[in-house]
Amino acid sequence: MKNEFVLAFNEVLEEKQLPKQVILQALEAAMVSAYRRAVNASNAQHVEAKLIRRRVKSSFLAEKEIRGLSAG
Repeated sequence: MKNEFVLAFNEVLEEKQLPKQVILQALEAAMVSAYRRAVNASNAQHVEAKLIRRRVKSSFLAEKEIRGLSAG
């Protein structure tokens, strides 16, 4: 899968003549949008996706609020 992703990524770079960073940011935004739809996350929830270029690795960060905890 890594090679397929890299090939597709490079194809988009050549076809659209855009800087790598622009395409990476678009992919990250798309991943956040897909995550929000999948888990029905509100727009108030902080969600972040990062693609690590050298390792073709991705990570997600999602802020969670825990309610109902009381001291004592």
